Amino acid sequence: MSVTRIAATALAAAAMAALGTAPASAVEAFGKVIAFEHEFTPLTTWENPKGCKQLPSGTQVIFNLTNVPIAIYSDPLCLLPAEPLSVLHPNHGTHVSAVGSFKGWRSNDQLPASCIACVLSRNDDVRVQSART
Repeated sequence: MSVTRIAATALAAAAMAALGTAPASAVEAFGKVIAFEHEFTPLTTWENPKGCKQLPSGTQVIFNLTNVPIAIYSDPLCLLPAEPLSVLHPNHGTHVSAVGSFKGWRSNDQLPASCIACVLSRNDDVRVQSART
């Protein structure tokens, strides 16, 4: 590649960044994930969770109150997806493994095939919300 072409490429990239046309970064989780263990302990809450989060021992139910889907795992290290319901969309809850974990999906992550039903139910939720407004 010639020096002129390298300089032109660098100048174009700088101009795009200055104009705000640079590629968008991934959407990170914003909101809360809440875990319910049992009636005698307070709820466990994660604000704007990032990375793999181990659920407290004995967790029964979690609620995703973030803006992105979260992946549910059957182990504490985010290695074994909790099939068939391994993806929990925003404003939904699910029962979980007592030794599980979760992590948020970013907008550029690929959802697993098991999430087809989740996406369909999410579209139904959008239609219901539109009908209410």
